[in-house]
Order: sequence, then C-alpha cells, then structure tokens
Amino acid sequence: MQGNQGKALAKGDVLGSGQAGSYARHLLKYLLCKGARSFRAASWYVSLPHLSGKEMRRPIGILQGLQMGAFSDESLHDLLTKQFTITNASDRMGYRLEGPRLLLKEQLEMISEIAVFGTVQVPADGNPIILMADHQSIAGYPKIAQVIGADLPRLAQMRPGMKISFREVPLKEAEEQLLEMERYLSSLKIALKHKA
Repeated sequence: MQGNQGKALAKGDVLGSGQAGSYARHLLKYLLCKGARSFRAASWYVSLPHLSGKEMRRPIGILQGLQMGAFSDESLHDLLTKQFTITNASDRMGYRLEGPRLLLKEQLEMISEIAVFGTVQVPADGNPIILMADHQSIAGYPKIAQVIGADLPRLAQMRPGMKISFREVPLKEAEEQLLEMERYLSSLKIALKHKA
C-alpha cells in the first residue's frame, strides 16, 4: 500500500483523513491492523470542492429564463430530462450544446437585452448556448434558463465532449447553495492564512 504522498509512512507523518474520503478510511483500517495506535490531527483542514467524478455528472441547476414560457412544452421537457453534449465550437465566451432541439411555440421578435454569466440562450437552430466568463453583455436570442451561481464553477471545469443535464432549482435552494459556496470560500481563506 502507498503511504504518505507515495512514500512509506514515517513517524510524525500527518494524514488528513477527510481529504481522501473512503481511501482515508481504508488506510486508517490498514494502519490499525499493522499495529498503529495513535494518529496526530492535521493543523488545518478544508473540504475539497466537488469538481470531479460523480459530482461533475450531477445535473446543472437552473432557474427559469426570461423567455422560458415561449418554448414548447416538449422543449421544456427535453431541457430537464435529456442530456446535451458540449461541442468543440465552445470557448470562454460560450458553451455550445448539441442535443434535443429546443424550439419556440411561435416566432418571437426580440430586442437585445442584458445577458450574464450562465445565461442559457437558444438561437434559431434550437441548440442552446450557455454564456461563459468572456460572454457579451447583451444577447438577442431567447433565454430559456439561467445557471445558478453555485454551479458556475463546476460548469466552467467542463470541456468539449462532456455531457451535461439540467434540473430546475427553486430560488430559495439556489440562494442556499450560493451561501454554502461563499462559506466554503471564506473557510478556505482562513485555512490558507493560518496554514502552518
């Protein structure tokens, strides 16, 4: 079994049991079987953000967009139940998605209006675009949804070829998730400041 960062364990090594999850539990069980009787707690610890594995496959939370009601019932159903693929045409301005076509009930004449990071707009071809960090400030396509603030960092870690799905989130839950993320960032700042 590998030890601390790939090296054999030595007296005085510090293991952060929370950082590795189930791996840490197996490691501690192994060490106890080998006769270890005491463990020294790490001087600080912050849980890792959920940006990999199973968490990356979790649906992206969305709120209703300004023109959500203008889309067909079938399109709204597909948005919340089907998967979309991030295409190679994606960049820091926007993630272009491929999947079920999202169509309007009828032609909609729009004046360009404000757009923000995470706005999901749908051009005439029915393939949604999620506006990313370098997005334009106004958009003229209908906006079907808005990605919740707490899921924007996870979304930004995704790359072309990855599949994503969406789930509609109540506003209260979106606010709670954002507050939880802000608490995480605050605790991370404190931990880094006091790290030995």
